[in-house]
Amino acid sequence: MQTDALAASACILSIAVYHAVHLFRVLRKPNSTVFGRASASRVRWVKFIASQKKDVLAVQTLRNLIMVSSIMASTCVVLIFGFISFFSSLPSSTPQNFVLENHTLSTLFGIRVDGTFASKVCSFTVAR
Repeated sequence: MQTDALAASACILSIAVYHAVHLFRVLRKPNSTVFGRASASRVRWVKFIASQKKDVLAVQTLRNLIMVSSIMASTCVVLIFGFISFFSSLPSSTPQNFVLENHTLSTLFGIRVDGTFASKVCSFTVAR
């Protein structure tokens, strides 16, 4: 139990350190990150579109970006449901009698898949 708490705290600490370093890089040297380069290219693109008076092109490009993100999110949800249905239909000859702390291996795997699915759904809900 103490090992689990130590491992969990080490994981949380490493994630926090990563995000702190990433935030520092974004704030101090934005062109060294993907976000900074993407932001700079969007600014150049908007200036170019505004100077050329291509309003229809701008609207179509933004619509296409929204469509692509929606299709990617929908595809990811379909793939997750496919994996869940595939793994739930595995025959019972899989090693289900292997017990870890009163939980069978299939139960632990189901909990892990459900947690992954829930995190994906929450991230897509927040992203939209």
